[in-house]
Amino acid sequence: MIRTNTIFDWSATATEFWIGEDQFLEGEDRTVVFDPSTSFLFVPSNDWDLLALLFSELHPDLLCKHDLRMCYFNSSCAEVVTNDQPLRLGANGKYLTVEQDDMLMSGIHFGYSIQTCYLGMFENQEEPGNWHLGT
Repeated sequence: MIRTNTIFDWSATATEFWIGEDQFLEGEDRTVVFDPSTSFLFVPSNDWDLLALLFSELHPDLLCKHDLRMCYFNSSCAEVVTNDQPLRLGANGKYLTVEQDDMLMSGIHFGYSIQTCYLGMFENQEEPGNWHLGT
């Protein structure tokens, strides 16, 4: 179980961040807001840059547009081969796990072709220190 920061909000403090067995953002904390109004992950600008790099290393065919803060594959989501390296975030050895398959979104949702598959990770411009995790 991941405890929220207070009984009055849907946020928790994450102190550990992993993709597969690789830890990143070591020694840094982020507030993670559980946001039922979205299906995506919104992260601060610097975290987006780092995650785009890490996911690009795992998927050489992932194209990231840093000026638009979006990453995508030039293929349908059904054709994207993900691996067994989920995104995990949490604290004190308790993690919330987001499988890579769950982060994929068809281009149709953004007004593009079904032959484009987006990584559902975008920049959080409203609250630059927080991660917003869709449910």
